[in-house]
Amino acid sequence: MRIVENTKNKIYKSNIFLAVLCALAGLILLFVFDFHLESNDDTLLRSVMCGDYTGTPDAHLVYILYPLGLVFKGLYLLAPIIPWFERFLVVLFLASIYFIGSSFEKGRFTILFLIMSIMLGPLVINQYTQTAGIAIAAALFCFKRKRSIPGAVLLALSFLLRKEVCLAMLPLLGFILISYIAKKELKKHIIPVLCAFAVMGISVAIDSYAYSSPEWKEFKAYNEARTDVFDYNNFPEYGKNIDFYNEIGISAEEYTALAEYDLSLADHDTDTFIAMAEKQKSIIKEWNRFSNPYKRALKAALLAFFENIKTLRGFFACAMLVIGFAVAITDAVRNRKKIPGKLVQILITGGYFVAFIGLFAALGRLPERILFGVNMMAILSGLDVVWNVMVEKRASGIISRIYAFGALVIAVAVFSFQAVRVHAELKAMEEKGAAILEIKDKIASDPNSIYFLEANLYKSCGAKMGEKTGNNKGSLYDPANCVKSSDWLYNSPLMKQRYDNLGITGPFDTTSRKKIYYIVPSGLNFEYIDSIVSEKGVDISVISVVDLLK
Repeated sequence: MRIVENTKNKIYKSNIFLAVLCALAGLILLFVFDFHLESNDDTLLRSVMCGDYTGTPDAHLVYILYPLGLVFKGLYLLAPIIPWFERFLVVLFLASIYFIGSSFEKGRFTILFLIMSIMLGPLVINQYTQTAGIAIAAALFCFKRKRSIPGAVLLALSFLLRKEVCLAMLPLLGFILISYIAKKELKKHIIPVLCAFAVMGISVAIDSYAYSSPEWKEFKAYNEARTDVFDYNNFPEYGKNIDFYNEIGISAEEYTALAEYDLSLADHDTDTFIAMAEKQKSIIKEWNRFSNPYKRALKAALLAFFENIKTLRGFFACAMLVIGFAVAITDAVRNRKKIPGKLVQILITGGYFVAFIGLFAALGRLPERILFGVNMMAILSGLDVVWNVMVEKRASGIISRIYAFGALVIAVAVFSFQAVRVHAELKAMEEKGAAILEIKDKIASDPNSIYFLEANLYKSCGAKMGEKTGNNKGSLYDPANCVKSSDWLYNSPLMKQRYDNLGITGPFDTTSRKKIYYIVPSGLNFEYIDSIVSEKGVDISVISVVDLLK
């Protein structure tokens, strides 16, 4: 009887068994939900690396570092039918969850299920920035749990996938290194950390060399200026700054095009975006003269923080940090003889809480997906303390079983809620997908024409849309005569190469095609498009999605 019990315990504690369970959960989710790409950005990345965009696979992915892009390029050249990018995102996501779960000694399957329940949405509807977020969160958690080798691997992968997300959270590694120093364990773990930093440094050097040509340098400057306007500062309001826009040569119609992110219609250079960013900064600076900048910064931080906790992950993050901090203090009081060691735990947990709010103060203006890893690390930090004190330290006691059972109940409830929400979201995506696939058929049926997809249209339909076979499926770049009106590759060497493949020199070159169409969402007023193209002397037919589907 004891032999059977010991065997069960060995299986239960086996990392191999946990990995199999994690992979099995992934397969079940694949068949129940299917995996999708969340945004048009992910679709664009895949289109570049698999060759849809220019005709041949390319490693210039701009936001994904070049060394990882080279790996994807090689894989698509080797076996183009396999959706390597999507599979990589899912495997990295599941591996991150696995390393989180395997770091616990007791109740690891409950932990695995709880984390997977909270992360169900971004796991099934995947986005590369969020995947980088959970990878860096899992890396930091592995370091915190003294598993430095998997932590170093996840750290490097997160950096290669989206360095901005990794760098935003990297200061949190300082709290972990402080705990290593306090416990005199730094020598045991410093080599993997240094190796990860070495890989990161080499990757940046290779990436810099890959974009060192004049064409790519010019695009990088343009893209940074565009990002400064669209993602960080926004651009000055037109009605209050008409003289400024007249000075830099932007009409009311072109301003509307910029607001709709149609860069091909409002075709302006790097200096224009720099001027807009500087103007907006001067407006903010002038406004600050008449208000207390510290109060304004505090208000912005609090608003960003409270907006975050309205989401499920944000609520869990805040709750787990508060509970974890309270549990750490209570445990220290009850174990007065060990207060010096407990004090380190309190300071670390409290430090995470302060850093959590501080990061939202600094990054609150960025998209929520950039802050994904911050939320994830907050959840793990609080959960780590609670689980360590309430479950792992109590071994087989009845109290620990009650806490573990409570966590399981919460996991089931969260999973049920998430499953319903994800199902509804996927259903809406599939309905959009059916219409877009029909549009694609219409586009491809007229090879003597060029079709431009208006920015808002492709932003709403950039996902994989549930198609399971072929790396080209779900991509809006399939037809040889289809162009998106704008994306973050606009003005890049890759876009110029795409124009060359289409036999045109730019978005309004009508010399080589009989017809040019501009496809827009139905039910919206797009008179500004007619006005802009008329000024350019180009004959473009603006048609709605409804018209195209007739």
